[in-house]
Amino acid sequence: MLRPVKIRERDQLTFLQEAARGIPDDKLGDLRALLDQIDSAAFMIDPVGRVVAWSQFAEHMFGYSRDEAAGLQIGDFYSEQDREQGVHRTELRRALTHGRIDVRAWRLGRDDSKIHASVMMGPVRDPVGGLRGFALIVRKIDSAS
Repeated sequence: MLRPVKIRERDQLTFLQEAARGIPDDKLGDLRALLDQIDSAAFMIDPVGRVVAWSQFAEHMFGYSRDEAAGLQIGDFYSEQDREQGVHRTELRRALTHGRIDVRAWRLGRDDSKIHASVMMGPVRDPVGGLRGFALIVRKIDSAS
């Protein structure tokens, strides 16, 4: 097994966006090997917010296996209050408008545990510019950060 490479956090999102651009829709499962090379929780959602690719680090951080994560909605990682306020939809719109967003926020794990995280999100486009979804890189913020 390959060891994850250390890539600056901001560069990880660009790396994931560019790599996912050229992968055909029927091969998104092949994105797993790529995701596992990033030393943060990394995943991809489709244009409507469903998880389509999930890394080993995401499994560890959020507590969902790849099979369990597949098809979850992006809102499932937000608190009930944030979902009601539409924070997840606002962040998707901002990422689409600005090309990337960087936020520090609370996210939810499988057992409803709260995860303080640095979240980067950016759109993934196909070779002709159509929206394929969004790439997310999530790092846990420890109490010393």
